[in-house]
Amino acid sequence: MSAEEARDRLSRIPNKAIITGGDRADMVAAALDVSARLVILTGNLMPQPDLVQRAENMGVPIVLVPYDTMQTVGRIERFFGKGRLAQQEKLARFKTLLSEHFDFKRFYQRIGWR
Repeated sequence: MSAEEARDRLSRIPNKAIITGGDRADMVAAALDVSARLVILTGNLMPQPDLVQRAENMGVPIVLVPYDTMQTVGRIERFFGKGRLAQQEKLARFKTLLSEHFDFKRFYQRIGWR
């Protein structure tokens, strides 16, 4: 999908997380343009520093994962199911899992926040 197609489609979806290849600066920029709440970058590839700074200024976390995009989507679907996180039960479970298993302090230190 091109970045322009992504902007058009994603601009209609509220509270979105975007999963894209870490080498797709155009898609990272598109995600930020459409107010993504989270950007997950695959391939363990860090985006360009200007995009990291822009995301930081917007308060949008960027998460790097070592898997390719399809593997990442598959892992998320296996873990949470294919439903939307707008379902209160899934959102509550996601928050609980993050608070129990995600080291936010280390994450913020690694990306230079705080």
